[in-house]
Amino acid sequence: MKKTIFAATGIGLVLAATTATAQNGKTEEDNLLLNPTLQSRDGKIPDEWTGTDGKFLRYDPTGFKGSPAVGIVGEVTTPVILRQLTIKLVSGEKYNISAWFRTQGYKPKGKGGVGLVNTGWNRDSGIYNLPADSDWTYYEKTIEAPPSKDSLFSFAFFSFKMSGELWAADFKLIPLSEKAKKESAPLSRKIQKPAAKALPALVPGKNLLVNGVLLSEQGNFPDNWNTRDINHFQYARSGGPDGKAFLGVVNGDGISTYDVRQGGYKLIPGELYRIGAWVKTDHFKASRAGVIILNDGWSKSAGITEFPENTDWKYFEADITAPTTKEGHAFAFFTVKATGSIQVADLSLYPLSEKAKKESVSPGTADYFNIIPLRPKLFRIPVSDPKLTLTFPYLNDRQKIGRITVTREDGSVLKNFSVPVTETGEFEADLKGIPEGEGRLKAMILDEKTNERLWTSEYPIRLVRLPKTEGRHRRLNALTVSLLETGAKIQSPGKREYTFVNPRDGWVFIGLFQNSARKAENVHAALSGVDGVVIRSPAEPLETMRDLPAGEYRLTIRADFLDARLVVRSIPELFCYALNEKQLMEKHVFNNLNMHSGPARIPEEWFLAGKKNLANMNITWLKKDKNPDHVISRMKALLAEKEPVNNGLVADEFGFYTESSVLYAYSQALWKFALPQGKRIYTYIIAKPFNRLHTDFISAILNASQGRGRMLYEAYCHPQPTETLARKYLKDKLDITSFKNFYPEAVASLEVIFAVFNLPDCLLEHYPSLDNKYYLDMQLNQLANDKAAYGLAGIGWWGAHYTDEEKIRWIFSLFRHYAIEGNTSMLSEKYNYHYEAGHLKNCDFEEGLKNWTAEPAEPESIRAGTFPGYGRQTRWALAGETGDTFCILKRSVKAPNRVTQIAKNLVPGQLYTLRFMAIDYHEMKNKIVLPRRLAVRAEFDPSEAEEVSDKFSLFIHTAAGSRNPPKYGRVNIPKYVFRAKKSAAKITITDWMSTMEPGGPEKQELAVNYIQLTPYFSD
Repeated sequence: MKKTIFAATGIGLVLAATTATAQNGKTEEDNLLLNPTLQSRDGKIPDEWTGTDGKFLRYDPTGFKGSPAVGIVGEVTTPVILRQLTIKLVSGEKYNISAWFRTQGYKPKGKGGVGLVNTGWNRDSGIYNLPADSDWTYYEKTIEAPPSKDSLFSFAFFSFKMSGELWAADFKLIPLSEKAKKESAPLSRKIQKPAAKALPALVPGKNLLVNGVLLSEQGNFPDNWNTRDINHFQYARSGGPDGKAFLGVVNGDGISTYDVRQGGYKLIPGELYRIGAWVKTDHFKASRAGVIILNDGWSKSAGITEFPENTDWKYFEADITAPTTKEGHAFAFFTVKATGSIQVADLSLYPLSEKAKKESVSPGTADYFNIIPLRPKLFRIPVSDPKLTLTFPYLNDRQKIGRITVTREDGSVLKNFSVPVTETGEFEADLKGIPEGEGRLKAMILDEKTNERLWTSEYPIRLVRLPKTEGRHRRLNALTVSLLETGAKIQSPGKREYTFVNPRDGWVFIGLFQNSARKAENVHAALSGVDGVVIRSPAEPLETMRDLPAGEYRLTIRADFLDARLVVRSIPELFCYALNEKQLMEKHVFNNLNMHSGPARIPEEWFLAGKKNLANMNITWLKKDKNPDHVISRMKALLAEKEPVNNGLVADEFGFYTESSVLYAYSQALWKFALPQGKRIYTYIIAKPFNRLHTDFISAILNASQGRGRMLYEAYCHPQPTETLARKYLKDKLDITSFKNFYPEAVASLEVIFAVFNLPDCLLEHYPSLDNKYYLDMQLNQLANDKAAYGLAGIGWWGAHYTDEEKIRWIFSLFRHYAIEGNTSMLSEKYNYHYEAGHLKNCDFEEGLKNWTAEPAEPESIRAGTFPGYGRQTRWALAGETGDTFCILKRSVKAPNRVTQIAKNLVPGQLYTLRFMAIDYHEMKNKIVLPRRLAVRAEFDPSEAEEVSDKFSLFIHTAAGSRNPPKYGRVNIPKYVFRAKKSAAKITITDWMSTMEPGGPEKQELAVNYIQLTPYFSD
């Protein structure tokens, strides 16, 4: 290839036959540009560079002598720009810019080439006058950096308007004057992962951000991030780079300032950090925007502050120095007067300098020391193998030893010894020789070299004799173990005795299932260690659930006649929040539940049957008052209340993302509080553990209540559009191995709590085409077949007070199917339920009126509509645009409006449920709260379907603080149960309350969607 060089001064060009490897003593090391040779990992935009138009901007990986080149090709009518942002230069000082160019049919109709551009692009200087047709030719030019208000510039390859082809490669920006050399530098790095070779040698520390990946367990906003108004942000749990969650400002109004931030950071002013973010933009413009670190008062900040107008997901980095501050720092994503959209994902903040690594404090990683008991639980140390493992996972740069002192309750010393501590902080206390029973253990951590005491913790302990169970039990599924199964026959008045071993502290099910048509007569069953009769006829069923300590038991059955199969099983705790007094006594609840929590008055029969109840303790106040003694005082007060009668309390609720100081205060309260005998403390928890403080938090929760504390993991599973996606989602959501990773024996004290709510104020069933009964079944089925869940302490439901009668019966049938009967197959198979019901299509009108037949009363009185955010108003924790579409019925007094569809694949004789949502369209748009029943109903052709019942749900509360914010309009959910007479039936939604009367005002517009048709569960 011909190598021709044009040296340009001003506008004069001088041709010189030489190469450009070291022009005028300038070397590659002098180049201020990052990735000047335009290497690219995605094959679209060079790393370190941002491009604004993928239609005209081209990338050729071998276009310049086998090396990459970029080009602008075609009939360009709007600016096309490739540039490198945020280069610090000195205005008025001299620089040399250069590039190789190739043109073909190039006709500029405005400025084009390469140039140096100031902030705002009101001044630039560069190489612009290029020929129409030219092979690769080298150009360079000496320029003065133009004026700039902030000394920041971009290096740009661009064309405002042109036709033909303009190609460029091998860019350089070289400082010439001494001042330019000293003060010029690239400030922001824009690097697509994996990092380019140009990354500095500095090795970053750990990401300081808490939940930088923007996960949300339950809400429609990332956990541990705060904003003034959630409605300004778009959030999705997937769809970002590599399928990750993302957060964004969409359709900015060009006026407002929006920001989301995370506070509580203590960075070192003047030290070096690296901020990272994946960014996507679409026609984005803003007065200011950034992903930054800011000081208190936001008087100073630093970070990534320039973004391309249009880009697919791309990774941006900025190496910054932490600004000065008085009260700490915050991490923020913000926009000012933005239009278009900008989305961010996978945020990071890495300390780079050694001082930053050592002294920076994250709200998620602050050190709250404790010597943590790991395994076994303190009140379940086996006499046969009395080894207690503890850990002190702090100060790992020091060599440590542990010193153990074991005493009786009276303080007399039983054993005193030292043990080595591993590099990770673990050490083992061998308690061989300590007698069975209770005592106290003091653990100290000492510096091995100086003997300095680093930390001391003290705990109550109990050594116990565990029952032998080898070969005596049979596991039915991950939740249930058969302890005894045998015949129980008594032909004449008499008794039979049976023994079984309960392998753990927990619930045991005892049932007598009759074999003959002749009913059992005068049956009385007694259990050793339990007062009174546990099973008595003629009450049915002949069964009981009892919470028993581990050990051997004797069951004595007396009867005049009995021919039955005796079943004894170890089962999980079966938990529910929150039922009313009447519901607790209904057979499908009473026979399948053993632990309740909620405000209801508890019937005496509940406790006589051995069942328990926990009071609910809201802990939101703890975020401000982080005093462990105040936590204990509140617990004591709640436990002392007479009504409702309770067996303890459940703290509601913490997230593993909760500020560390809050978790630590609660942990310390649990370690200090000597709970009254027989009382329990359980703890609701959101998300999964991810840092070392969580081990202490978990250990405190599970060792509370003399080892009967429970951690209630809120596994509130969001529906997915397809069964395939649902199985993938549940595999991750219900994976409990992370709990074991942070606390080895966590599963034995862990309860997985599922969500079941389907009423207007709290609706988790997001997709009307799905049968949520099947989805709930999937959740329990996965857990029942998961080996990692062997020995799980319990399962439960939250939200029974937001659930209709059909789902109440279904969820407790699932309890019996999996936890009591020990099945591994899905209960849905028995009833032929499926993930997608398959009876109706386009149930949310997401495709307009497709699949529906409109019968308007007047022209234009039926139409499709949409309203951004409506779905999130009516469906709990929904992210995205699902539910924002609907059918609008504008009422006429002349005749009813009707929309109809033929429901298919029905089974004649089977019952079905039809539900739908309706809301006043005007109230929806204007956020008017006027809860009332609307004139809207369903109709059935009596020759095809027989209506059995209809019910109606409406959220009537208007007070602030309710789950459905008071500023939203109130939705109606009518529910119909009908019996199919044919395999197909016409379903009609109409805005008249009867065939004769409208029942509502003329011209009222009703928005109807979420038309759900599923098999009805009647057992």
